[in-house]
Amino acid sequence: TSAKKEYLQTFEKWMNEITKDGVILRDIRSGLLDFPAKKGEVDYYLCWRLGERDINFWHLENDGYQGRRPLAVLDEYF
Repeated sequence: TSAKKEYLQTFEKWMNEITKDGVILRDIRSGLLDFPAKKGEVDYYLCWRLGERDINFWHLENDGYQGRRPLAVLDEYF
């Protein structure tokens, strides 16, 4: 149907807009997004989930959501 086609086109447009600069949508249902970041030679992700007011967490590439740490302790790791 045309409504479904329009929905899918709008969805694709927003997905492209969100991910064009490297942002990763990890889970659409919970709105979990990772933003690539780097400190020195270390790559990590800033982590945000729908409902959180600000980006307050980070994790290493292989740690995922379960490995989230508060931004306040970022400097202790690097």
